[in-house]
Amino acid sequence: MIPIDFFDIERALNSAIYLEQNLPSAMTLSLPVLAGCAGTTNVAYFLYVVGGPINDRRIYAPTFKLSVPPDYPESGTYSFEEFDGGIKVPPEFPIGRSSSTLTWDAFKSRRQQYNAQMLSLFSAWLGKDNGAHVRDEKSSFKGVFDEIADTPLRPAYGILNPDFFAWIWSP
Repeated sequence: MIPIDFFDIERALNSAIYLEQNLPSAMTLSLPVLAGCAGTTNVAYFLYVVGGPINDRRIYAPTFKLSVPPDYPESGTYSFEEFDGGIKVPPEFPIGRSSSTLTWDAFKSRRQQYNAQMLSLFSAWLGKDNGAHVRDEKSSFKGVFDEIADTPLRPAYGILNPDFFAWIWSP
């Protein structure tokens, strides 16, 4: 698998003119999830709104999905569509609150770990590798995911790549 720089992709997406003109400024990109299969891999995100005061951030259900090729923005294309994140709440009601207690530096460190493990585990999943080292990495990934993914949004991540997340959560 080619190296993927999720941070470069997100900087490019955040500055995309279409997104700036058509989405509320409170929209936030989710963590990246690799999807697809060998040769047709893409990076998927859902978008959701976070609002309220800094010490009481409310999270609203995801409403859009973005998919980009791993070499975005060089490829210059992304797909944008409505997204059913499996969370059945009217859009004006929050689905929960952000519960992160990590400092910004701690979050960045965990996010880098998440990115590296997403790449490694996706490759292992594609190769049907279930060795002991993969079980250890899956366990580590679950811990990092639990630290940085807001609890109310976790079901939506599984929808971005159901088979991959079923494999992650399996023993």
